[in-house]
Formats: sequence, C-alpha cells, structure tokens
Amino acid sequence: MTESKYETWETTTAGGVWILSVDHRGVEKPRRIKGKAGHRFRCTAADREASGARFYDSKQDPFLNGTFVRADKAPEKVREELPDYDVEQALTDAELVKVLASSGMAFQSKVRKLNERNVRRLVALAEGNPDLVSSAQEKFLEQHVVENYRPGGPPTDED
Repeated sequence: MTESKYETWETTTAGGVWILSVDHRGVEKPRRIKGKAGHRFRCTAADREASGARFYDSKQDPFLNGTFVRADKAPEKVREELPDYDVEQALTDAELVKVLASSGMAFQSKVRKLNERNVRRLVALAEGNPDLVSSAQEKFLEQHVVENYRPGGPPTDED
C-alpha cells in the first residue's frame, strides 16, 4: 500500500488562514482555509513546507502551533515527522472545554500553559458558553490576556 501524497488537517480556530499551494510546476499560489473550527482540508507536504517557510518562528506557523491539527495521523506520529509540531497545543474545542471544567489553581495552571491562540480560543468559548464559566474564571482569563498579549489578538479574518 502506498502512502497518500496528501495530508489531512483540521482547523481549530474560527478565523480563516492563508497558506501557500504549490502546483505541479512548483508555482506557489495563496489558498484560503475556511474560518470554521473543525473544517478539514487536504494539502501536500510541499504546500505545508512552502507555507511554513514564510515564518521565522515556528510558533507562528499554523501547521506547527496548533492552529491546524493533523487529522489523518496520531499526534505522536506527526511529531516524528515534524519535530517542531506542538502536540501540547494541538487542542480541539472539546479539549478546551475540559479546561473550563477545571477550577481554581488547576484552571489557572492549565491556562498559563496554553499558547496565545488557544487562550484566545478559550476566551471565545467562554463567551459563547457562559453557563460553563465562573466569574473568577472570566476575570482570570481577561486579566491573563491583558497582561500577556497585544490588543486585538493574532491575525485572523473572522467569517
């Protein structure tokens, strides 16, 4: 059985993200990935590599920082293939809701371990599900964002 030349990825954010698509002649063209959490798309390794080459820091690469999660392989296998793949930050909405289910110091500790994109996703989930969040959690999230990140958040274009 031959391995497919395509990789299947899933978005974890509500914002759209642009990647580069490489055609059979090696010409790069921009391609927009839908801004819907859970949207699956396929791309080649060449597309992933071309898109990643635009970033000086791997924390900004959507294929490595948890913005996209590999859907056709276990995270451990992806980590073998892509050493900078941040397995700890490749979280689905359901996994972030579990963070909201914790309380007190456990909640604060889990939030501090998240990257900026996941913290902002957690804030959006908290706003969309007020019944899951205590006032102390809301206050901590708001304070954490103000103290650690620039206003407006990471660049995404909301649908």
